[in-house]
Amino acid sequence: MNNQISASNISRKNSLAKRKIAAGLLSMLVLASSLPAYAAGSSQGSINQVLFMPIGAVLVVPAQIATPAACNTARRFAINTNDASGKAQLAGLLSAQASGKSVTIYGTGECNIWGDSESVQILVLQ
Repeated sequence: MNNQISASNISRKNSLAKRKIAAGLLSMLVLASSLPAYAAGSSQGSINQVLFMPIGAVLVVPAQIATPAACNTARRFAINTNDASGKAQLAGLLSAQASGKSVTIYGTGECNIWGDSESVQILVLQ
């Protein structure tokens, strides 16, 4: 009889542990599905065009964009040249374009400088 009681206790404990694991997995799934999707774009290669727009925005049209952000419907990147970091990005970009160097651009995933163009986060000159 002790063996039956012991086996029954083990079975209940296993069942309870499985329910706790299932509840934990379900709560992680609910949490993950409630978070907004965030996908930043990137590009590597040459620059086809640089557009100087009003309000200090500079739009960069790369030869190709590997993974554009959802908001990036124009398939280009934007730099805000009203601050020091934007001015440094623009200087590096123009230098790379003038010397024919390859540029890798990483976006922020947002289009908050120019509505249809992803904001630049990082420029890497090769």
